[in-house]
Parts: sequence; C-alpha cells; structure tokens
Amino acid sequence: MKEQFFNKNDFITWEQELLLKAILLHGNDAIAAWKEWKGIIDFDKIDPGSYRLLPLLYNNLIKNEVKDKKLDMLKGIYRRTWFENQILSYQVVKILDIFNNSGIKTLVLKGIALINIYYRDYGLRPMSDIDILIPTEKAADAFIILKKLGWSASEYKSPEKIMSIIHSCDLTDSTGTHHVDLHWHLFIECCQQNADDDFWEGGIKKKIKDVPTHVLNQADQLLHTCVHGMKWSIIPPFRWVADAMIIINSSQNRIDWNRLISQAKKRRLSVPLRYALEYLHKTFNADIPTEVLKNIRKVPTTKIERIEFKYKLGNQKKNFFGNIPVLLFDSLRLSENKSLKQKLNGFIKYMLFFWDLDYPWQLPTYVLSLSFRKILFLTNYNRKP
Repeated sequence: MKEQFFNKNDFITWEQELLLKAILLHGNDAIAAWKEWKGIIDFDKIDPGSYRLLPLLYNNLIKNEVKDKKLDMLKGIYRRTWFENQILSYQVVKILDIFNNSGIKTLVLKGIALINIYYRDYGLRPMSDIDILIPTEKAADAFIILKKLGWSASEYKSPEKIMSIIHSCDLTDSTGTHHVDLHWHLFIECCQQNADDDFWEGGIKKKIKDVPTHVLNQADQLLHTCVHGMKWSIIPPFRWVADAMIIINSSQNRIDWNRLISQAKKRRLSVPLRYALEYLHKTFNADIPTEVLKNIRKVPTTKIERIEFKYKLGNQKKNFFGNIPVLLFDSLRLSENKSLKQKLNGFIKYMLFFWDLDYPWQLPTYVLSLSFRKILFLTNYNRKP
C-alpha cells in the first residue's frame, strides 16, 4: 500500500493534535503541550471538535496538578457536560426499556457505551445524540414505536423506503432538543442483511441505569471507533483518538487483536483501521502489539478501497463532486459480485433512493442543481480571507 494515500493533515490540524497531547500525555509532556496550545488558541473561537474535548483536558490537567486561571472555565464545561449527559441518559433508558418490553434487542453505541464502559464519568465525553443498534429485521417495528412516542426522522423524508441501503437514521423528539441515531447496521459500508450478525454474537450484556442492553466487545468497539473516526465531518471528528486510546488503555489484555483484524478484513475496512492504529502507535505510543501492526499491513487491499478511504477522509464540501463519489463507493459495496450493468443500475437506484426521487429522468436535473450550488459554495469559499 502506498503511503501517499494517507496524510494526517487530512483529518487533524497541528493545533488539534497538540490539544490531544495535552489530554493524553502525562507529566511534563502534557503540561508542555497544554502551555503551548493555550498560547496559540483563542478560547472564544475554538473549533467545535476541540471544544468537545475540553472536559477531558480539564481532567488531565487536574490529574497533573496544573494550576491555571483557565481551570475554572474548563470545570464549568465539565459540569455542563455531566448535566447534559445525565438528561440524555434518561432518554436512553426510556427508549431501551420500551424496546425491551417490545421484544427488540438493543446494543448501545458510541458516546453512551464509551461513557459507561470506559470513561465511567458522565462529565468527560459530550454526547450530541443517542446511538442505538437494533437487529435489522426489527428496524421497521422500532420506527413505528418511536413515531408513536413523538420521534420523527430529521434526515430523510421516508427512511422506511431506504432501509436496505442506509445503516441508520437520525430522529428528533417532539421538542426538537433530543436526537436518537437509530442503527440497524453498524457501518454504512456494510448494509447487507446479515452484516452485523457477528457483532451481536460477540456483544456483551450491560445495564444502563439498571436497564438491560448490550455493548460491543473491546475489539469491535475499537474497530467501530477507528473506522467511524477516520472520515471527514462538519465537526472535526478527531476525538476518536481519545476514544480509541481509552479503549486500548482500559482493556488491558482483553482486546482480541486477531478478531479486530479479521473483522476489518471481512468488511474491507482494513485501510482506515491500519492508518488509525499506526497513527495511535506513532503519535501517542498506544500499546498495540508490534505483530498486530505487521499483520494489518499484510492484509490485501484494492485500489478502490484505498481511493474510497482517501476520498471519505477529505472535505467533501470543498470537492466539486461533493458526496456523489461516496454514494458510488457505498453502492458498489452493495452490488459486489454483480455485472457492470447491474452495478450501474444499482447506482442509479441508490441515488434515487438516497435523494428521495421517483424516476431516473429526474437525476440529471437534480445533479445539475447540486453542481450549481457547489460552484456557488466553492466560489464563496475561495473568496474568504
């Protein structure tokens, strides 16, 4: 695999990495990173991705007995995070309880799982929504239940129509303040009917405030964290680094590294996993066995997989084609082992479903409108000082 397919500047800035060092390092190294970061940052203009790491920064500064005027502000952010996460956790409990009573198995993901299993402190990791995985065959039932409770889809007009090609849907409650990301697949790249069977089989039973649910095992949790984090997002998603480090540091010898590699290989997600592990090891001295790093490099990958990774890592808003190549990559994954004609027809249907269009003849007009808006955006973007 050629190294030019990865440039860490595609997903993290020098200032953001410096913040992570102030959070993840210890002693003089952490203090030095904090002082350097503090000296170059305008706290009134801090980017959203950095802001949501400030509770962790506060925690590490306290651990390292740092005395600074900024600690009061950071403590306030920590307390606010704790309060907001408590409110969200009660929403989680209500939904999990209702699903349990309806015979729908659940597995909590991302923030709520990481807080309860690894961080063990509701003030350390902000959550913007609730992520819950349910069995694929129960997705339609879950939608009906949530709709009766006043939740509505905020992302797609008719999510029920496209369940076979998307992995999740964001729903908002009647007040518009709380969000649930309902998953019936773990990865957008893996939307086949039985794609998540082994995640369920390897899941661990867990209670969230005394309500039974499941979480991913350590290997699968690390895979999900790394792959999901190694993609561009409007809010810089680099907190995956902190999440991955606490999974590794908290799991001791419980990570099944062979499972991690085989799960990534099975789903053709070895490219993002490889670069995530190498970045963690090189930059933060993550305790990843040398043999694991060697083995992940040996996993065969295709040029399409590497191009897919590179494109998804970059800022799609600055690219003229926007998310159209992403739709193509995801469509191709759904049409594996099919003829070129079938893949083309599949891509057309994929775009129709994704953009909620009814007929193929609507696609050219829709794409032209997207292109026009993209030209306006790029023109305005390039004019910015």
